[in-house]
Amino acid sequence: MHDLWATLFLFSFIGLIIGLFKPKIMFLGNKDKTRKHVLNLYGTLTLIFLIFDSYTMPPINHDSTIKQSNVSNNVASITTNKPVNNSKQEFDAFYNNFKKYHDGLGDAFSKLQNSMDMMDKGGINPTDFYNYLKATENLLLIAWSDTDKMEVPKGLDDSQSKEVEQCIKYLSLSALTGKEAVGSLMNVMNNKNYMENKMNFENNIKQALAAHKNAGENIEKVKNEIYKQTAK
Repeated sequence: MHDLWATLFLFSFIGLIIGLFKPKIMFLGNKDKTRKHVLNLYGTLTLIFLIFDSYTMPPINHDSTIKQSNVSNNVASITTNKPVNNSKQEFDAFYNNFKKYHDGLGDAFSKLQNSMDMMDKGGINPTDFYNYLKATENLLLIAWSDTDKMEVPKGLDDSQSKEVEQCIKYLSLSALTGKEAVGSLMNVMNNKNYMENKMNFENNIKQALAAHKNAGENIEKVKNEIYKQTAK
């Protein structure tokens, strides 16, 4: 019904406008009709149709408006929180990969130190020990190459990004100096200046362990900071 009254109001209003300029058009060429007649007829009809149109207009559903507003707010909230959740997910993936290399290097360094002690005591078959060193050197070379290519996960603030970048450098350095430590042991096995190469091994493994420790401690610090932020 509302559509009917709206249509009649529109036509009567148009007729009113046209009749004010060309009265005889609205009265089929009757020259006796003037603008006053147009105003009386079409003005009255326009007013009547407007009143009926207003009464038949459907009511505004306030509940629907409120629900729509709540939905919009929820969507905005989800959109706002999305980068935080994404940054945590990206960091978790990075952290798990970081820890895999960190734990693997720690295990390799521990075995290297034990191997050096056993070698000094003469408890290792030279051929087997040399093959072990060669395999360990390859493992550390791969670890150094992989960790050197690690990238800082997205979504971190500047301070956290710098700390993670430093952790990557420490981890890569530990793999590189660990590889150099293995090289020193291999020189010992080849009877190349035992004392000098043993000293090189001890210095290199000490640097590798220090860098390894810094990498582990710092990455845990960054992780705790990120988890505190996302928990708020």
